[in-house]
Amino acid sequence: MRVDKWLWVARFYKTRSRAKAAVMHGKIQVNGDRIKPAKEIQLGDLVSIKEEYFSREYVVQEFREQRGSAKIAQTLYQETEESIARTEEATARRKSNYDSVLLPRAKPSKSDRRVLARLKRSGGQED
Repeated sequence: MRVDKWLWVARFYKTRSRAKAAVMHGKIQVNGDRIKPAKEIQLGDLVSIKEEYFSREYVVQEFREQRGSAKIAQTLYQETEESIARTEEATARRKSNYDSVLLPRAKPSKSDRRVLARLKRSGGQED
């Protein structure tokens, strides 16, 4: 089965054209190699999908010709243990980075905005 079609049937991408674009941009690898959308994949192949903050790896378990429900799609692949661990680690790291950011409680008042504007005009040195 073509890799772009399998990615669509397994519900990694909403359309086949998006799956094809991901393959063309190098976000998909099969057994560690960059591929083209028409690459035929086999049972047991390792498919790596690069996402924004991490990469996930799946082993091909089954093929289907038509796109089905999400429950059926989940039977087509098995995520590797290393991939699950990396995903959890990256998620925890992102959450901890977000928790350390100080967010304002409310938007600045008119006088606060004037002070900020004065600071920007003076190059960061207060009068």
